[in-house]
Amino acid sequence: MTGIGAKTESYHRVINLIRFLKGFTFTTHNRYVRMTSKLTFKWEDYLKTVEKSVVNGDHAQARELLNRFSPLFGPRHTATELADYAIRVDRPIYALKKLHKYVHPENQFATKPSENELILYATALYHLGAVENAQSILKRNELQNSPDAQYHLARSFMHIWDYKSAIPFLKFYLDRADLNDYRRLCARVNIAAAFIVVGRLDEAEAEIIYVRSACIDNNHQLLLGNCYELLGQIYYFRGDYLESLTQLKSAQDILENQSGRFLLFVKKWIIVNRLALSGVSDSIIDEINRLQKCAGEQEQWNTIRDLDYFLARATSDLSLHAKVRMGSNKHFLQCRKDTSERIHELRWRPQMIGVAVEQLTQSTEFEFDILNYKCNPMLTTTFYALTTDLYDPAKLGFIFGR
Repeated sequence: MTGIGAKTESYHRVINLIRFLKGFTFTTHNRYVRMTSKLTFKWEDYLKTVEKSVVNGDHAQARELLNRFSPLFGPRHTATELADYAIRVDRPIYALKKLHKYVHPENQFATKPSENELILYATALYHLGAVENAQSILKRNELQNSPDAQYHLARSFMHIWDYKSAIPFLKFYLDRADLNDYRRLCARVNIAAAFIVVGRLDEAEAEIIYVRSACIDNNHQLLLGNCYELLGQIYYFRGDYLESLTQLKSAQDILENQSGRFLLFVKKWIIVNRLALSGVSDSIIDEINRLQKCAGEQEQWNTIRDLDYFLARATSDLSLHAKVRMGSNKHFLQCRKDTSERIHELRWRPQMIGVAVEQLTQSTEFEFDILNYKCNPMLTTTFYALTTDLYDPAKLGFIFGR
């Protein structure tokens, strides 16, 4: 059709299209408003529910609650809280996705990341194995005086079993931070755990006794169970195995109905005490195998390694001892640092096999020289990263860092 009729028809088509689009936009907008209003109305309740599950140690429920919404969805002011909860229930990738668009915005004119966003992003990184990347963020100038940044620096060192380096940062955090009561108690439990590893048992006990009393008064069951477990460790290292078992039994009673990983740790220390009291038996070996299988299902690789370590001590099994020492770089990183200056004083003596093993397993001189291998450097580096720990499969962040 041509002429006026064609123009009139085209005009009506355009008008109808505009009406359709206006109706579609209006309808879609209404749906969006209804959806977002509903979520906004329930958002604070949702956060409180997640927090309650985390504090009570019901990590399975907390993860289920987090999975209700994509980490890419939701208002920014809730991102740090949700990222924090995700990390505490072993979901660091959720936290990373939640914060990535704020820490690394595509728009250069976007609002700069907040202190909390940077700190929690770094926390997710070290939980994924990218410890050096995380520490580079936490050591930024703008975070130098941040107690939370110092706390997570401490946690990053604890993640690679360098508890000695963690203690000053934990002390800074406790001295400087304006904390709510629960977070302060958590920090004191962490510093007590660090004191135990470095042998400062009296200081650890004083911290735990204080926290235990506060947990009883405020019904913090998860932390209370942790306190009894740490007291069990203290008595074990003092050689009082019966008292250690008493404390661990209290921890077991409290944590029996918790779905988190903490009951696994309690069962590990119960077995360790039984090894010390009764020695190796077929029944204990069976229990160790069952607990290691359970630990593998929960991806608690440190528990598997620790059970091998104490079993090697109980049986004087040098091959198992060498596997633990040489196959667990993260666990013995600080041990190797502390003893490296003494290595050259030691000599291989057939009559002193223990010294020889110590010299071999603590040596830091071996380096993997990639240039000697005529294959794809990326594949070779990845293979090396995957085989540096015989217990803990390399996490994505660790491989990326390598």
